[in-house]
Amino acid sequence: MITRGTNPVQAQQIFTHVTFGGLPLDPTLVAPPSAADADAQTGRGVKDTAAGRIGERSPGELTGFSLDAFMLIAEADVNRVTLPRSDSATVAGEAGVCGFAAAGLSRVAILAEGRASGEAPEKRELERINSTIGRNVAAVVSLLKAAALQYRQVAV
Repeated sequence: MITRGTNPVQAQQIFTHVTFGGLPLDPTLVAPPSAADADAQTGRGVKDTAAGRIGERSPGELTGFSLDAFMLIAEADVNRVTLPRSDSATVAGEAGVCGFAAAGLSRVAILAEGRASGEAPEKRELERINSTIGRNVAAVVSLLKAAALQYRQVAV
């Protein structure tokens, strides 16, 4: 059994496809991500691998999910996941149980629901995507830093 806090858009996709990350089921994904893939995904946010996209799960019930989010609980075949390799990994940031996003779950349900923001889930998803693009594209990061420095009237 594994749990994960996620947004409404991805929660709906996970329920639709009954897969780790909400992608359509790929029945050929029966092995777990490699340890190196899992480390790259959890440590650096690199989710795409040669075998497919990694969907992340936590080894315990997360408590950090909140606004417009759902806590899901799922049953998965232990042979399809990469487990943390130490007890410290389970409390160090995002280091949790990893399985490919298109790999199937046995079943999934809503464990808890966060507070509603009153905004459309698509709006919050677009904000999340824009934020992610900004963090991962060097040119965007540089522009944001320059704008912040200019705003603070620091010479660039």
